[in-house]
Amino acid sequence: HPDFDFVLTSAIFCVEDLKATMKAVQISAFARPKPGRDQWTSAACNIRDVITVEENVKPPKFKSGKKMMILRTLTSAVDPGSWRMVNGSIDLIRHPKSFPYIPGHDVCGYVEKCDPDSGFKVGDLVVSTSTKEPLSLAMAEYAEVQANSSALVPDGVSPEEAVALASAGHHALGNVKAANIKEGDRVLVLGGGGGIGMLLLQLIKRAGASFIVLTSTHWKVEDVSKFGVNKVVNYNEEKWWEKKEFMENKFDKIFDCGEGKIAWKRCKKVLKSSSNGGRFCSVT
Repeated sequence: HPDFDFVLTSAIFCVEDLKATMKAVQISAFARPKPGRDQWTSAACNIRDVITVEENVKPPKFKSGKKMMILRTLTSAVDPGSWRMVNGSIDLIRHPKSFPYIPGHDVCGYVEKCDPDSGFKVGDLVVSTSTKEPLSLAMAEYAEVQANSSALVPDGVSPEEAVALASAGHHALGNVKAANIKEGDRVLVLGGGGGIGMLLLQLIKRAGASFIVLTSTHWKVEDVSKFGVNKVVNYNEEKWWEKKEFMENKFDKIFDCGEGKIAWKRCKKVLKSSSNGGRFCSVT
């Protein structure tokens, strides 16, 4: 993720013993836009003023009987939710309990401590994503995770691959299942150039879709044809909801990965009715 490029290398740890203190990334305050800037990106925010890597952070304490586990972190990943927590743009619905806090929701590592009935044992290689408290934890030597939000890493899958799929893979697969894609469906993916979108495209093709359109500003069809894409529309240059070919031959399914509620208003011209199998899935 471009907004965390400069700290990711510091957020990957491999240690031997549970220590009294640990190394961890710390966020001391919300990253706010610089004067005259209204974009929520690292270039437009003061993120370098609020993020540090500290050496003497207290590790999480194991809570027996709470179905929690302590992992020794190998890799962590940055998802959009992590960045939005850092910049405070989702403060009303998801925010740290206090500052400073450790960012990151997705983590892969070895189980250091767990309950006997957790379904895991010490030494297991596990990938986990945070769905409840603690909301942030991943960018540290040790991470507290929920057993029921964790899974064993399959043989042949690297820790980096596993953690990259923790959130994005979960959301992509859930949306494809909910859409109930049929053999031969025509599918439109809005703003699907990111992690979830790239997984969506592959799962949509695997489910049997015969024609897939992606809206993106930076991908060309030759770049994403390997993911099953048949056509790319640059939404800065074309209004996909007014394209004659889409209005005459409507889509069976539309996935929105970035436009928000305006997409629902626009898609009515190019999406089949629900009685004819049309479905709109919001992944934002």
